[in-house]
Amino acid sequence: MNSAVTRIILPAALAVGIGYFAVSVDLHNNEPQAAALVLVVGGFLLGAIWPAAAWRWAVILGLSIFVGDPIGVKLGAQPPWPEQDINPGSLIALVPAFIGTYAGVGVRMLLGAATAKVG
Repeated sequence: MNSAVTRIILPAALAVGIGYFAVSVDLHNNEPQAAALVLVVGGFLLGAIWPAAAWRWAVILGLSIFVGDPIGVKLGAQPPWPEQDINPGSLIALVPAFIGTYAGVGVRMLLGAATAKVG
């Protein structure tokens, strides 16, 4: 497979898919913890598999709630909270996205260092 596909396109598409799932979870829950968990776990996986551009995956995941919630409402989703066109408070989703992504990078680095010493 082409290296640009495996380094950029595939993980970006996966990040968009995880972000879409996080938006769906967010639009169907009163509390933000479920969507934050999706962002942390998805970010962890992306950061562990593709650590070189971890900031990109965290930004895509974190902005998915900010961008996706208003789009979902415009498309007919009925969130359990009062509707707003743009909610700047949803930018807080960047925090769990970055935490999860860089936790994945850290685990990848720790496992890489541990396997380098063993082998």
